[in-house]
Amino acid sequence: MSSKIHAVIFDMDGLLLDTERVYLEGLRQTRAAFDLDLNDELFFSLIGLDREKTEIKLAAGLEEHVDFDAFNKEWRQRTEVLFMQPIPIKPGVHDLLDRLQSLKMPYAIATATKTEKAQHHLTLTGLIDLFPIVIGGDQVENGKPAPDIYLKAAAALNIEPHLCAAFEDSDTGTRAAVAAGTRTVQVPDLISPSPEVVALKHHIATDLISGARHLGLMEMAHS
Repeated sequence: MSSKIHAVIFDMDGLLLDTERVYLEGLRQTRAAFDLDLNDELFFSLIGLDREKTEIKLAAGLEEHVDFDAFNKEWRQRTEVLFMQPIPIKPGVHDLLDRLQSLKMPYAIATATKTEKAQHHLTLTGLIDLFPIVIGGDQVENGKPAPDIYLKAAAALNIEPHLCAAFEDSDTGTRAAVAAGTRTVQVPDLISPSPEVVALKHHIATDLISGARHLGLMEMAHS
C-alpha cells in the first residue's frame, strides 16, 4: 500500500453504481416520445454535472427543438420508473471496499447527485451502511468541475486532499478531483476521456480494481 494515501474518495454514478445507463435510457425514451431526432452527444455532455448545471445545459441544447420544462419533467418521470428496477453495482466495488476496511482506511462518496437521492440509491443497492460519509452536490456552492466537493469530502475525512485518492468516471468529475489535489484515477464509463482531460496526467484505468492496484491499494494480479 502506498504510504502517501490515507483515504479514498469515490464518485457514485457511473463509478460505483451503473446509473448513467439508466439516465441515458430515460433520455432516449423521452426523445422518442417527443419525436426528436437527436443523438446522445447532448447527454454525454451532462455526465458529472449537478442538477442545476445539467438543466441549464440541457435547456440550451433543446432550445430550438422542444419545450424544456415539459421535456425535463418527462425525462425525470421515465427515469424514476426505470429506477424501480434493481440498480447494478459496478464490478469490483465490494472487493475494493472490503480491502479498504481491512486496511482501516477511511473513505467517502463525493457525488454531484443531491445527498438525499444519493442515499436513496445507495439504500436500494444495499451499500448505504458501507458509506457513513456521503457528500452530495447540494452540500457545496460550486459543483464539479470545481474542486469544492472533493475538498469538503477530504475535510469530512479529516485528511488533507493530497493524501487522498479519488476515483472518478467522468471528465467533469476528474477535473474536480485533480483540481482538489487528490491522486486521481479515472475509470471511464460511457465515454472515453477527452484529449484535454488526458493531458491532466492522472491515471486512467479500465476498472476499479486495476485502478486500486495502480495506487498500491490492492495486490497486483499474479499471472
